Amino acid sequence: MSSFLASFHFLRPMFLTLLGPLVIFVGYLFYKRHHKLRLPSKVVAPHLLSKMIDKPAKGQGYGPIVAISFILLIVIGVLAKPVWRMTDLSPSDNPPLYVVMDESLSMNKIDVAPNRNLKAQLLVKHLVKSGINRPIAVLGVAGSSHILLPPTDDQDLLALYLSYLDPSVMPKDGGDLSTLVSRLKNTQGLKLDRSSLLLVTDGVSSGQHDLTNFIQQHHMAAAVLYMNELGKQSAKALGVPSFDGATMNINDSALQQYFLSNQANSASDSQWQDESHWLIVAVAIIAGFWFRKGWTLQWALCLLLMTTYSQPSQAGAMDWLLTRDQQGMALMYMGKYQKAEQYFQDPSWKAVACYYQEKFTCAQKEFSKTGDSTAIFNMANSAAQDGRYKTAQQLYLALLEIQPENTKVKHNLHIIDEILQKMKRLSEKQHDQHPPSKDAVPPPKDANEISDGAKRKSYGQIPHSTLKATDVLVSDAATDKWLRDISRDPKDFVRRKFLSEYNQETK
Repeated sequence: MSSFLASFHFLRPMFLTLLGPLVIFVGYLFYKRHHKLRLPSKVVAPHLLSKMIDKPAKGQGYGPIVAISFILLIVIGVLAKPVWRMTDLSPSDNPPLYVVMDESLSMNKIDVAPNRNLKAQLLVKHLVKSGINRPIAVLGVAGSSHILLPPTDDQDLLALYLSYLDPSVMPKDGGDLSTLVSRLKNTQGLKLDRSSLLLVTDGVSSGQHDLTNFIQQHHMAAAVLYMNELGKQSAKALGVPSFDGATMNINDSALQQYFLSNQANSASDSQWQDESHWLIVAVAIIAGFWFRKGWTLQWALCLLLMTTYSQPSQAGAMDWLLTRDQQGMALMYMGKYQKAEQYFQDPSWKAVACYYQEKFTCAQKEFSKTGDSTAIFNMANSAAQDGRYKTAQQLYLALLEIQPENTKVKHNLHIIDEILQKMKRLSEKQHDQHPPSKDAVPPPKDANEISDGAKRKSYGQIPHSTLKATDVLVSDAATDKWLRDISRDPKDFVRRKFLSEYNQETK
């Protein structure tokens, strides 16, 4: 009961202001009815008047007034949209949680067992595994900031990638939070408004003011997990709640409870379950008495006054029976892939619709929004179908690191390798026979997605193989989630990735 009272509120409380006019209107009706019962007459003597007219009983005539009062009260309640529980959304529909790991060299100190960084990772892994029903992203920050893993709800993947973070993978030591703000601002596709942020640190040197403004701007629920006293001071400078990671037990649920609570408090209107339909049932029951003797149609005008406040509905007949994804699936079975794409809300099915339309760039983009190995296989297939063979090759290689015995991946990778080899030989032959002139047309910006070395200016026009991936690839266009590329030495891969980003941004 207490949780119900704590969660109960109205999504459109402005409609409750109609209660004032309703009280005045109902009061007027009661006054008018009461005055009619006591109406005097100066023409006929009172003792004769009672014999000449059929005077209504004292209780007669109040029923319609009481009924219309209840109906109007309930209609106002419907318009105000009462809610008390969250809708059952998939994790991808909820605002993400950004876990920012401080990876400065001081995080290797062993004043906290086994060391600050490993203890912090254990605490964050427990948070990830606790099931907070939202995507989680992992970032590393020191003298620069980098996104290790974009928002995903794959708990195993998050735990795996967390273990790759170490001060040794960061290109520059330090504790500059302004680089974190810049990274979040400049990364396309991130949902920032009403999201959450957890900073795990043993103290930062600069950028606290920038991060504070950023948190306020996007209405984020932020917290700090500090590993020493300096980290606690950083939390105070940011003005956000803090948790003592140095003494916290790795199974402590304080972080989970904090972010679950803030998720409910910061939920948008679309994330609450509108319960007003129960009130409509009450209106229908009361209206069922409308045809009783003495209940005239003139009272219906009172209900018509409320129609000006009603909210337009855009739902069609199918929306009452099927969800948007179910309607999209029906359209898929009918072969109407373009229309199905517009209906699908699930990224994996929208990707399938794009794939069947041969909109392979769209398909790869939508597959990338979800999460496990099947999706990365479909991303590779989409890239290959689109002629971006180098990208497809890299995705297949990444998948083989996870599933070394996957025969389909090996089959497709073998075909892609042959295509790339043929393109390379064709390119070299073209270059030898027809060296490019100085004013040769430069290759496109995304040429490195096609083949190795395709950006060499000497190539001029990019040659294309006569083989088409659509003729030879095996496709499984259905699915779930997304993994990122890892190399044989994961930490080395992360180190090179961060260093490459750092070098590009500091040029």
